[in-house]
Amino acid sequence: MKTIEPHILIVEDEGLIALDIERCLNQAGFESTSMASTGSEALMTLDKQPAELVLMDIMLDGKMDGIKTAEAIRTKYKLPIIFLTAYSDDKTVDEVKMIQPDGFITKPFKSKDLVSIVKIVLFKNQIQAKVGNEKDCEEIDLCPYCKSVMNEDNNEKWVSIEQFLLDKTRFCSNHFVCLTCIEKLKEHISKNLGDSPHYDNN
Repeated sequence: MKTIEPHILIVEDEGLIALDIERCLNQAGFESTSMASTGSEALMTLDKQPAELVLMDIMLDGKMDGIKTAEAIRTKYKLPIIFLTAYSDDKTVDEVKMIQPDGFITKPFKSKDLVSIVKIVLFKNQIQAKVGNEKDCEEIDLCPYCKSVMNEDNNEKWVSIEQFLLDKTRFCSNHFVCLTCIEKLKEHISKNLGDSPHYDNN
C-alpha cells in the first residue's frame, strides 16, 4: 500500500524565509508543500488543498495576524499548528499558549530543529487519529433476551458474548460473580428458605 505523503502549508509573509522553509522540508523528504503570505490566503489555500500540518508565522501582514489565523484554522479544519516567530517575549508566548499550539520554534532556526519538530508533530497527530478511529462505535446485533450476539464473521451465527469477544478481540473471559449479583443471590436464597415448610421431629 502506498503511503500518502503529508501536505504542509507554510504561512509566512517574508518570501525568502518561506522559500528557505520549503527547501528545508523538501530536503527532508516533505515534498508536498504550499505557501501563503496572509491569513486570508492561508484559509483560501486550505479550502483548495487540504493539509496535515500548518507552519504559522505569528507576525503576518493584513487584517489577520498569525494567532487569529491559527484560531480560524483550528476552528474550521482542526489541524496541528507549529508557530514560527522571531519574538519569544512573555507577551508573545502567553498569546501563543492560548491557542495551545502543537509546536513553537523561534527564528532563526536550524534546519534539523525545524524538521525534527515537524516529524514529531506529524507522528503525534497520526497516533491520535489512529486512537480516535479505534474508539469509533462498531454496531453489533444483540439479542435482548438471551444476550447472544450475531457474529457476521462466522456465517452470521448467534454466539455468546464470551465467544464473540474471543473471536473479535484478544480478550477471553473469566467467570466471576459481581457484588450486585451476590446480593441478589443472597436475597433469593433467603426468600426460598423462608418459604420452605418446616417439620417438627416431635
